[in-house]
Amino acid sequence: MSKEQITLAKDELKRVMVIEKWIDDHLTEQDVVRNLGISVRQAYRLKVKYRHGSAQAIAHGNRGRKPAHTLADSLKQHVQHLYQSRYLGSNSTHLQLLAEHENIRLSVSSVRRILIQGGLRPARYAVVQRSIDPGLVNLKQACCGKSMPSLMPGWRIAVRN
Repeated sequence: MSKEQITLAKDELKRVMVIEKWIDDHLTEQDVVRNLGISVRQAYRLKVKYRHGSAQAIAHGNRGRKPAHTLADSLKQHVQHLYQSRYLGSNSTHLQLLAEHENIRLSVSSVRRILIQGGLRPARYAVVQRSIDPGLVNLKQACCGKSMPSLMPGWRIAVRN
């Protein structure tokens, strides 16, 4: 008789252990409810599930499956190809052209995620550190007698990298 290996998450393993103790009369119904944080009705449902299908029945039913709302790999490859051929240099927001010209309707975040996964766009751009020339700030303060945050919005301050 060969044993089948079952992979359980930490919380699923806890459920199995508590239900086994309940079946062996080491725990009461209220202990199970308290330990698992579920209702009495849910505890009995898990007990029936465990008796019919052992520990594997406690595992989540969608384990190992792709979600129903996932994008098809062919669509992802098509978007990546279009970005490389027609829309090179466009950003994720400009790729709403896909909806107008290609009849592909995707959110901006989906297009961005597809391009990042394909290695076509960086996940984040480098932030340029800039500092204000202290000489100009002192000059403007002397001129106007105002502190830096309250400078007139039309004034330009030279920036150096």
